[in-house]
Amino acid sequence: MIPMRKLLQKAACALLALCLCAGLTACYNEEDTWAAKSGDDVMPIGAYIYYLSSAYAEAGDLVSANEKVLQGEIDGQSVKDWVKERALAYVGSYYYIRDKFDELGLTLADEDLQAIENGTSAYWPYYKDGMEAMGISEESFKKAYAEHNVRAQLVLQAGAYAKGGEIFVLDMGEPVRIDDMARNLIKLSGYEPDVDIPIVYTGLRPGEKLFEECLREEEGLAKTENNLIFIGKPIEFDERQFFDQLIDLKKTAYDDDPDMKRVVKELVPSYQYSGK
Repeated sequence: MIPMRKLLQKAACALLALCLCAGLTACYNEEDTWAAKSGDDVMPIGAYIYYLSSAYAEAGDLVSANEKVLQGEIDGQSVKDWVKERALAYVGSYYYIRDKFDELGLTLADEDLQAIENGTSAYWPYYKDGMEAMGISEESFKKAYAEHNVRAQLVLQAGAYAKGGEIFVLDMGEPVRIDDMARNLIKLSGYEPDVDIPIVYTGLRPGEKLFEECLREEEGLAKTENNLIFIGKPIEFDERQFFDQLIDLKKTAYDDDPDMKRVVKELVPSYQYSGK
């Protein structure tokens, strides 16, 4: 017998899926379940629902905790409209990467196919119940998430926008709190956080940071043709001077020189240390 909590969970997920797909204008019948097409590539409706659910999750982080998500606003726009536009941006990014992939003559090698399988198996078991309740199959998840990520990495590596020295930054949406992720995983598994499964805060380990900056302010970000891909320009430096400083750093490191932090500071001006 399925526990009542499981039934309620599946009912809630199904209701959410209906809300998310209310504006879906794609064909949907027993023989033709696609959401978008471009050439020979067909996006299954489950992949579009995945993008809708991702956009909905982002909206939940942006809306006031006192508001119901779908009744709130984001930057003066209703959440429903914002979610649809965000999902369409994901779809646009998906096909943009596919087009660039073909344009560059790239192919998926055996290691790429394995990376796609690994990316799918790393997450699907944890989200399976909630995803399937929303109408997202494992194949749709693989196509929208794992395969898309691998293709995007290959396109960037091939230098689709490269002119020399750029750093590519993807818009991954709003940051997700690990605490929220843990609680959602517990709930999707049919349990109650802090009741059935405790959440323990162990603190930061040596070298860990609470926040990770992709780029420093002085490196800046430039837009590309795609709204979810940006280019950062590395800070220019004197290469000869840099290698001379590396030699100096190697010497102080091997000599266990207490002045080594000063040498690191010369290499990395933003480096902060005590005892200056």
